[in-house]
Amino acid sequence: MTHKTKTVVIELLTKYPTFRDSDEQLVAWIWGLEMNAKGYSTGDLPTQKFLRILADGQLTSSDSITRMRRRVQEEFVELRGEKYSKRQSNQEKVKKDLGYGQ
Repeated sequence: MTHKTKTVVIELLTKYPTFRDSDEQLVAWIWGLEMNAKGYSTGDLPTQKFLRILADGQLTSSDSITRMRRRVQEEFVELRGEKYSKRQSNQEKVKKDLGYGQ
């Protein structure tokens, strides 16, 4: 995970509030930006070519992007989505259900 990834995630969460609650949209947008930066036109790229680029590790992993989104939302309250509070309020119940703290 790079400083660049953090910067991009912050910019996108600021510009597109729907990304705050949608990892799929956030990841897709970042991959589109990375593909364009590599000179690929995402509009007419064959699926097989995209999958090869992804499999070869040429794109930031979805895990790294979503991990960074979580870290950014912990640090910047204003970038939290509607689902953030719901997840946090459910945290104690999940811990109890999993047997933590007993």
